[in-house]
This record gives sequence, structure tokens and C-alpha cells, in this order.
Amino acid sequence: MGATTATLYKDLDTFWCKEYLFNDTLHGHQYTLDEVASSVCPNLNETAKSIIKQFNTIEVFNKPIVAVCGLMNSGKSTLTASFLDKTSRPRVNIGDVSAAGTHRFVLWAPYSWRQYRHQLFGRLEGIFSTVPELLSENPDLAAAQYNARSEHLDKLNIPLVAFDKELDSIGFAILDCPDIQRSYTINTEPSNGRTSELRALMLEKASHLCSAFIVVASLEQQESKDLKDIFSRISSISVSLPIYYILSKSNSNIDESLLEANSALSTIGVLKSISAVFVSPRIHSANTRGYIDEIEYINTKNEYSITETLSSLDKTELYERFKEDTKTKLIDVFNDISICIDNHIRSNREVADYGRGEILKALNNKLVSESGQRIAINPHLLAQLQDSMLRTGPFYARIFRYPHSALEHLKSKFSKVNLESKIDHITTQSIVDFLDGKKGINLSKEDLTLSIEKALTIYNNYLKSEESYEVNRADLDDITTAMWKERLSKRKIIKEKAPLLVTSSLMLIGTLSILFFPAIAIGGKAVFMAASMPEIFAVLGISAFSSLASTKALQSFVSENIGSQQVSDLFACLQDSLGIPRSFDTGELDLVIIPKDGLPVSNLPFVDFENRSILNEPIVTPKINFEDSFIDKIR
Repeated sequence: MGATTATLYKDLDTFWCKEYLFNDTLHGHQYTLDEVASSVCPNLNETAKSIIKQFNTIEVFNKPIVAVCGLMNSGKSTLTASFLDKTSRPRVNIGDVSAAGTHRFVLWAPYSWRQYRHQLFGRLEGIFSTVPELLSENPDLAAAQYNARSEHLDKLNIPLVAFDKELDSIGFAILDCPDIQRSYTINTEPSNGRTSELRALMLEKASHLCSAFIVVASLEQQESKDLKDIFSRISSISVSLPIYYILSKSNSNIDESLLEANSALSTIGVLKSISAVFVSPRIHSANTRGYIDEIEYINTKNEYSITETLSSLDKTELYERFKEDTKTKLIDVFNDISICIDNHIRSNREVADYGRGEILKALNNKLVSESGQRIAINPHLLAQLQDSMLRTGPFYARIFRYPHSALEHLKSKFSKVNLESKIDHITTQSIVDFLDGKKGINLSKEDLTLSIEKALTIYNNYLKSEESYEVNRADLDDITTAMWKERLSKRKIIKEKAPLLVTSSLMLIGTLSILFFPAIAIGGKAVFMAASMPEIFAVLGISAFSSLASTKALQSFVSENIGSQQVSDLFACLQDSLGIPRSFDTGELDLVIIPKDGLPVSNLPFVDFENRSILNEPIVTPKINFEDSFIDKIR
């Protein structure tokens, strides 16, 4: 039978609500399937959890149902009543007259099933194609329901259901069946065709929920053709189910009765189809519905009673159908949920890709000029460049130190000039203006401005730090040496006085100071400077350095060693601020700021800005193939 539904419930509940199957690729959180599905498709998620709970519910149905069949007046209902609690027995219609006959299918179920009556009735309706009816607690009304004659003939195909506490103890349910070979008339008129055909059809439907059949016959009925027909019909509709035979109203000598039963069953050719033969002593009832003595049914081999035999059946059709149907329902809902989650993840990935592309285009727009890629101002890199110029320059450059106050004055002067010059400055507004309204940037302008402002502030703070952007000293010295050599080799330098050379070299150092001047605040908005080497030299009026081939080498060196990393770090800050999981895969984007071998990965720590993301929450990726894991669980 596989795992019980109680086990399935525990496994599926853990899988759904307790296992972390998803990673939050932005915040670093982990999510359960329940958390993701409740956000992405809440109604489907509630349906799924409701179905999972049903696995725990239907465990109560893990008991076999045994159909009791037989000929008219064979003792079928007497047998049924013998399994019930004494308080239930008066509701079983028993007697030899027609009015006491059983003409409807009556399911006597364990009392524990009563609380799940809705599920039970739904399953029975699916099998019999009619809504079941509860058996009355009143014995007289119950007898009328059992009999279904006269004006109740239209109810022959409507099964009855009753619940009994004793059946919980013995561990199985009983389907009390009418004698299928009988046909009768009402008021001397045929009763809507042969009623035996209707009961035979109902018996065939009932076989889909039963775990075994019991055929009951009296001593006088054992060799009848009708009994053989019953065995033949049952065998044809339920090849795999066990059939037990009970000889009722037998002689008091059990051994003789067993011999007689086996001989009779052999005579009519059905002995091989029977799993076990039982006999019962002759039963006497005080009245039609009544006061039945306790009965012990004895196995042919005298090993187990009929009760022990039936309770040990491992094929519980109703339960298995409940389980398989519940599995099917859950799989269907899970598939819908899986599609919703996949669409959610795919949509977020598309939006994130669009958003990253627009961020890079915005940076490319601000950091690229005709003379090359602009570099963000950085005091730490300034010190490296200044030291290199002093180390590799002529002696008067090495012995002359530019006064600190003058350098600060030059910085201040240049900052004012820069805002009106060709050297660009990057502001919150300039980035917002570029991104606002772009595909994938689905934030209001107010939220977008707040996000960009925070991103630039974080990046500016990093620019000021001592750890930012280290270059290889030897490589830098090689370039600055070449710059000095090329500059001093120009013919007109011979006509210039040494002080002019000193001034020019110091202006170059001052230029480098300004180039990496820390970000300033203008109007409360974050601003930082960005310029290429030739732009710096041109603005300061020393364009002679701008045209040097070695200056272009310096431009390439700084762009490759610093510029790409600056772009990557600023890109990371902007992704964080817009709620996009970091990725430095630029795909097929062809931009100046993207090196041929792609952007380097930023090592700046992630900052959770706690703003609304441009993506739909939750921003997740599966840790495992949760679809395959689910199928493994439910199997």
C-alpha cells in the first residue's frame, strides 16, 4: 500500500511549511514553499494546505470494507448485526418475511468516520452516482429504509449509511447487500423492470470500494443454482478480491457442517474461488429485528475467527481511493503553484536584467567622453599618482613640495570651475533623469530619487576610504617615467626656464589632486567628479600634457585598473538601492565602460536599503529542484 496517509501528511507538511527550499537572492533570507506560494498565489497555496490536511483526515478510513452478499433469507443481515454494538442491532432489518428483507445497500461504518461524513458521502456519491442517505436512529424508520418497498421503490439505488462504535474496535466496515437475484412486483405490477438488474449494477459499483466479499447461504441453499450464480457474478466483477463463504444456520456439529459446505461448494464448482469457509451455529431470533445472540464464526482450519480474518485485510479500497484522489488533487494544485512560482521568478529575472541594463547605460552616459572613460575622484589614488610623479620626475620636482594650503586652494578653485566645465559631475538627479520611466524601473520618481541618493552616498563614502582602489606601483612608475621623458623631450622645453618646468609639473600634480578630489555636496544632493586625463589637462590650461602619447597610456592604465572596478562598485550600489540581486554578467551589452572580458565582481558589502524593490517580492531562486522533490515525497 505504500506510505500511510498519516505519514504522507507529516512528510508533506514538513516539505511545504518547514523546509527552506528557496534563497532570497537579494536579502540573503531563506523561504519555505508555503511562504513563497502565499505571496505569489495565496489562494492556490491555501487550497494546497487544505488538501495536505486531508491526508491526516483520511487516515481514519484506513480500514477495509467487507460486502456481505447471499441468497434471500440466508442470514446476511443477521451476520451484519452480529458485528455491531448492541445499541445498533435493532436498526438492522432482520426476518424471514418480505417486509423484513434488505432491498438497499447499507454501509455500516466505524463511528470514527462520522466526523468526516462529508468526505465519505462525496466518495460514495462518486461510486454509486447518487447521494447517500443516513440510516435513521429510529428502528422502525430504519426498517422502512432498509426494505425500500412500495412508495420507496425509487430509493433502491440510493445507499444507506450508518455508524457503529463496535466497528472501530474490530477494525472494518460492512456493506450489507440485498439479495441480487430477487425480483418482485408492486401492487401486482412489474416494478420498473427487473429490480435484480438494478441491484446487480449497484453490487458492481460497490466492488470498487470493497476489500473482500462474504457470501452467506443456509444449509438448504448450498447446492442451488442461485448460489452458483452469485459466486459467478462476484468473481466476474472483482477478480482480485478474496471471497469468504459462511454457512449459516448450520447443524450444531461444526465438523460435519464444514464437510457438507466443502462438498456442496465443490459440487457447484466454486470451491476453488473461495479463500476460506466458515460455519455458524443455527441462529434463532426472538423477533424480526431482534436480540441476536453472540455468534462465533469458525474458520475451516480453526485458526482465526471471521472477525480476525476480516480486520487483517490489507487491501482497503475506500482508503486507497481517498489517498490516490487526494494525491491527484494535490499534484494538480502543486503544478499550478509551480507554474506561478516559475513565472514569478522568470518575470523578476527579466525585470532585473532590464534594470541592470538601464543602470549600465546611465553610467556609460555619465562616465564616457570623447577622450575616454572618466574616473571618479579618489584621494587614495591621488596619493599613489602624486608619489609616482615625484619619484619619477626631474630633481627639482622631487625636492619641491607643493604647499598644502596652496593645494587646497587649487582644489577649491577647480571645484568651482569644474561645475561649469567640460568635466562631468554625477548627481542624483542626473541618474534619476536617465532611469525614470525606463523599462524595468517601475518605481515612482520619489522612490527612485531616494534610492539613487542613498546609493551615491554609500559609494562616495567608499571613495573617501583608505582601502579604495590600489594600483601596481611599478606599473604606474613606468607610465609616469614615460610621461616625464616625453614632456621634457619636446623642443620648446629647451626655451623654457626651469621654474616653468617646475610649475608645470606641480600643476600636473595639482591636476591629479583635483582629478581624485572627494565628492562634494551641492544643494543637499550627492555629487562626485568624473573626468578623463586629457579633460583634466585641458581644463587647467596645460593641454601640452593632454596630447602626450604617454598620457593616453596613463588614461588606459587608470581605466583598466581603476575605472572598471569603479564602474562595478557603483553598479553594485545602484543594484542594491533598486532592490535588484547583484549580477555582473552584462550579457550582450556593448558599452564603453564594459571591458572586453566583462566587469569585475564588486567586493563592496551588500547594503539592504529597505526600499521598495523594482522587483516583485519575494525575490527568490530555488535551492533545489522542488518539483522533483515534491513528486518524490508524494510517491
